[in-house]
Amino acid sequence: MFEGLKNFGMTRNLKQAIGWYLVYFIWFIVAAFVLWAILWLILWWSGDMTALQATAFRFGVILAIIGTWVLGYLLLKAKNLLNNPWWIILVLVSMGLAYVGWALLWFIPLAYLTTKTIAGDSQE
Repeated sequence: MFEGLKNFGMTRNLKQAIGWYLVYFIWFIVAAFVLWAILWLILWWSGDMTALQATAFRFGVILAIIGTWVLGYLLLKAKNLLNNPWWIILVLVSMGLAYVGWALLWFIPLAYLTTKTIAGDSQE
């Protein structure tokens, strides 16, 4: 279930895709929390508590969009799908879900992308 998590070119079955989703989602949440805590400390020490909540929310959205784009790019590149507009649209949909803040959903299109074989591979 948790094999080859950093192998973006690997073709996963449903169970492995769920494992990939869970691990990357948890890694992202932990990284976002650590970065948010650092930002909170900086704003708290500056004494600007009114801007804390709005800034933290914007920071989280930006981090989610960038993280989704990076993972999507790594998956598309590893699977030779960068020239296929349908898969690029799937990554953009995932980024859109990250933008609107649907935290549990934004990695689902990327997890689905991990189930695809490498373009040009004889397995298709």
